[in-house]
Amino acid sequence: LKRLPFVDLVVGPGSLSRLPELSEALLAGAKRPVCCYERLNTEFDERRRIKGGFSAFLRVMRGCSRACSYCVVPRARGPALSRPPDAILSEAQKLADAGVKEIVLIGQDVSAYRFGDVDFARLLQLVAQIEGPKRFGFVTSHPLSVSTRLFEVMADNPRISRYLHMPAQSGSDRILRLMRRGYSAEQYIQTVQTARSIINDLEVASDFIVGFPTETEEDFAATLRLVYRCAFINSFIFKYSPRPHTLAAKMADDVPLSVKKERNLRLLEAQSEVSLQRKRGLLGRTVAVLVEGRDKKSQRLRGRTFNNHIVVFDGSAAVGDVVFVKIEKVTPLTAFGRMEGVR
Repeated sequence: LKRLPFVDLVVGPGSLSRLPELSEALLAGAKRPVCCYERLNTEFDERRRIKGGFSAFLRVMRGCSRACSYCVVPRARGPALSRPPDAILSEAQKLADAGVKEIVLIGQDVSAYRFGDVDFARLLQLVAQIEGPKRFGFVTSHPLSVSTRLFEVMADNPRISRYLHMPAQSGSDRILRLMRRGYSAEQYIQTVQTARSIINDLEVASDFIVGFPTETEEDFAATLRLVYRCAFINSFIFKYSPRPHTLAAKMADDVPLSVKKERNLRLLEAQSEVSLQRKRGLLGRTVAVLVEGRDKKSQRLRGRTFNNHIVVFDGSAAVGDVVFVKIEKVTPLTAFGRMEGVR
């Protein structure tokens, strides 16, 4: 902080609820900088200002108890801490009363939520019973945190999004072990297959890190195979860079940047090919779309299907309406069509 004389206040993620108090102390003449970092704070701030709008994130937990070798989240945010379900349901109801049409439950490993005997499947089931919102979703899920019961809850309620963001990170078993992910590529594939056998029209998205220390061309080829085999709707792809205080940072960052860039591009191209294949499955179909607003480029209506396909279409509808759209054209990222009616 000696190098940052302009900083007046430093607040850790576990102490954000104290921000008003600390700011007042600073304005009253407290010595600067004021620092507050309570990693083990077990309280959640329940004073969130509820605003209307189309969509809202609802935090159900913070921190993470996984030990992925490349990730700094457990050190920065502490172990997983779940919020009381009553507080979550209360906030969800307030969001519904404010006219929010989509509620997305969030956490670093949201499917690992547990408070007493309430696990994430039960929490999602309870939240999705609230009247008003048209769609409920959640992000992000570690492959070891999801369950058959969660998939059943997703399948049973038509207002729950048929979309699962479940990062694989690599398709190489050797790299997965170095990452300390806790599963093999085949186990990941089996989880995807189980989910799709239970949830009709499920779409799955992933994250990948390319150029992890010691990653070979053979390792990368295994990741390419996983993308094709799982047929992800999309993937978020990152070039590896070491994070201080992680186990992976102790390993030599031995994959040249040029190789990382080349693998990043190849993986993006593979995912684009797979995404287009998934979109082509929509051609000629009439699908339900939740209207989110206007497309910035074309000013046509824009929304998403309940399994997270982006759809741009002609028609007349209000934000929050569920409409039927016949798909006439697709690209890897977007489907295009015309509206045929309102649900």
